[in-house]
Amino acid sequence: MTDKTRTIIPAQPGWYVATFAAETNHLDHIAIVAWDIKGTVDDNDYTVNPMTYGYFDLSHPFAIKRPDGMYEVPGFDGVTFNETSVLVHLGDECDQREAQRNRAPPPDPPLRTTSTS
Repeated sequence: MTDKTRTIIPAQPGWYVATFAAETNHLDHIAIVAWDIKGTVDDNDYTVNPMTYGYFDLSHPFAIKRPDGMYEVPGFDGVTFNETSVLVHLGDECDQREAQRNRAPPPDPPLRTTSTS
């Protein structure tokens, strides 16, 4: 068994995190400065996350813009997308999350009462 490790390596120029800006219906690009690799590469049990200057929340929908201008979306391993496809995909994901947040919570179940005789 191999111990899990964490390695941070510098990113080459031209890599960006792309997020959907709902107010203006476009993609915001944040430069990636490093890659955070956690796990064991030998066992193919690892994750790679982008690191940027400032705050970036990995729980929000995002894509990675490569130096060749194509995009990669987490969960779509080995598939690349153009900017229009990523704009539509991230916009749809944000709309779905917003709809879930605005959905009314289910009503509380009725209270059980017991009678004492």
